[in-house]
Amino acid sequence: MGFKSKSEIVVESIIFNGRKYNRYPNSKNPAHRRYFARAGARLHRDVWEFYKGQIPEGYQIHHIDEDTGNNDISNLECLPRRDHRAKHHADYVARGRSEQQLAHMARINHLAKAWHKSEEGREWHRQNAYASLHGPDTPKPYSKSHYTGVCEWCGSAFEAKSPKKLMCSTPCVEQKSKYLRGRSRYIHPHYAARLQSDS
Repeated sequence: MGFKSKSEIVVESIIFNGRKYNRYPNSKNPAHRRYFARAGARLHRDVWEFYKGQIPEGYQIHHIDEDTGNNDISNLECLPRRDHRAKHHADYVARGRSEQQLAHMARINHLAKAWHKSEEGREWHRQNAYASLHGPDTPKPYSKSHYTGVCEWCGSAFEAKSPKKLMCSTPCVEQKSKYLRGRSRYIHPHYAARLQSDS
């Protein structure tokens, strides 16, 4: 594989605060085409920190007019990562469906499958699955701890995903159903007391 000579490389440069930032309009790397950068830093982030101070963890700098060449401080805003990604959602979708990206995915698809089936890939999934399900701020869709109720048949406390659940177990559901349909004379004392208090 050959490399382009310096005369073939297109470079755009900007000087800010005594430092030179470059971007490469013909680069295969989208980030190199879009952003002015120097080793270890991007211009829009350095501009923000020069005028506004340190960028909080979990925040990103957004170009308000979406022109990444316009790095004036008036065109920059500091947003939480989630909000920033939401503003670029359409871009991410379009990029994912581009011919270049689809061709890239076709080239690496078999490699990705092989890695996910490898011991290294399985171990990565085990570790990240545990972290994603057991993080302190992570909702747990498998958990029954979203709602605490009292079984209307036996009076026992129980946890469920929804307040629509009225009984703690299948046996309680079946016993109440048999009683209401006249197939059993047994009525739990708790349910009997409820009926009496409601009458």
